[in-house]
Amino acid sequence: MRSKDFEKQMRAFESFHAMRVPPDSWIVLRLDGRCFSTYTEKYKKPFDEALHMMMCNAAKKVVTELGAVFAYVESDEVSVLLPKESALFDREVEKLCSVSASIMSSSFSMLSNDFVSFDSRVIVLPNTERLKDYFQWRQADAVRNGLNTYAYWALRYDKKTKKQASRILENKGKAFKNELLFKQGINFNDVPEWTKRGSAIKREFYWKDGFNPVIKQVLSIRRSRFTIDHTLPENEEYNKYVESYALCPVQKISITVNNC
Repeated sequence: MRSKDFEKQMRAFESFHAMRVPPDSWIVLRLDGRCFSTYTEKYKKPFDEALHMMMCNAAKKVVTELGAVFAYVESDEVSVLLPKESALFDREVEKLCSVSASIMSSSFSMLSNDFVSFDSRVIVLPNTERLKDYFQWRQADAVRNGLNTYAYWALRYDKKTKKQASRILENKGKAFKNELLFKQGINFNDVPEWTKRGSAIKREFYWKDGFNPVIKQVLSIRRSRFTIDHTLPENEEYNKYVESYALCPVQKISITVNNC
């Protein structure tokens, strides 16, 4: 059998290789830590800032490597937003998932000095309204998870077992959990914002001065970089926040000349 014919037959078994995200759709890559609850046993409870910073910095690496415009981080989960017009990997689902998961896994593992793996899935959103809905949904999950986590660990520190703490909180609403925390001297409104709203990886612009020896002038160059934001707004303000970074085009480098 000719090698080309054989290769064609073998490639026919790559069932999902041809799946692509339709044009004019937003692509969000959602990355989740694998067996993260077991891995985090060694970290401070209910929330560990060092662990969260490793998540944020690993997410920043994914954003930078994939040319994304925004990312949201909560718990062991990262949602990475690509530009709407992105043609990364020809929008192949298989490649988007495998590469994003490998970058997140390797980056986090290097930061933590431990092997940790992440899986990835592609979320396809048809328009900007659905995009804002998605990030509202994930932030609502962070708020719910934050309240549950604080309440659970308040009970554990009060000498309740895992089973007892889970049973006490079963089918209980926000009012019950807030009251439970209040009795333990914790006001959920006053806890660090990132523990209940998550954090974002966003682009910021800045000016950098440099001297050009040829023309003997100082040049101010407008550049961009990704930073971590731990103080996110909520509700409609959060919608505007997400939209501002999703729709803001990556601006070209600007240069101004300052005479020496």
